[in-house]
Amino acid sequence: MLHPEQTLESSGLFPHHIAALSETRFSEKGQLEEAERRTAGVTFAIRNDIVGRLHCMPQCITDRLMSLHLPLRGDKVTTIINAYAPPKTSSDAAKDEFYKDLNALLATVSKVNSLIVLVDFNASVGIDHAAWQGVPGPHGLGSFNDNCLLLLQTCAEHRLLLTSTLFRIPTREKATWTHPRSRRWQLLEYVLVRRRDRQDVLVTKVIRDVDGWTDHHLVISQMRLRIKPRRRPQDRVFVGNYVVNKHD
Repeated sequence: MLHPEQTLESSGLFPHHIAALSETRFSEKGQLEEAERRTAGVTFAIRNDIVGRLHCMPQCITDRLMSLHLPLRGDKVTTIINAYAPPKTSSDAAKDEFYKDLNALLATVSKVNSLIVLVDFNASVGIDHAAWQGVPGPHGLGSFNDNCLLLLQTCAEHRLLLTSTLFRIPTREKATWTHPRSRRWQLLEYVLVRRRDRQDVLVTKVIRDVDGWTDHHLVISQMRLRIKPRRRPQDRVFVGNYVVNKHD
């Protein structure tokens, strides 16, 4: 969970094409230039050269869900979802509502589209992947927590896999959060893709030197995507580095 003003100005985030930010809330939905400062919600930060290729603005679903459609070569589309699940201390009703909304959104994504879900699930799936074949990979981290079951059920229903658990990498490049008392490393943020698109994911890992005024580390995923060429300048819908958000 990164604060957008710090992230955009000084973290070095924009070498990456698209970032999903959470706990970021602005005074009005739409576009926010880097110089503006707001706080709290979910947002996308989109690199300048990608903005001009989008056919439409990202869609605000709820204050915890947002989606955008990234055009690819060959008239294909990748749907990208930014999701921020209620924390462990939230009521069961709040968690159920979030997953109901997420499942409804996932159901609207065309089966021909590739799908990427960038999400803070506040859920730890642990290292036992045998019971959920095809969802977590063999390289998980930590132990199963209460939020995990809803996450695994959602992934199984929509045939999604947790790319964060696919790669054998050092623990410090996998853990997204450190418990303040036990100092145990946890994996709580994930990048999900369709099982059929596993071969397009080159690596998913943590960058620990990004300063976002947060105790959670930035997760990056490198994927093999052929993005549609830039639209002509006169056809652009909007330009500049933007953070787009949903607000109450």
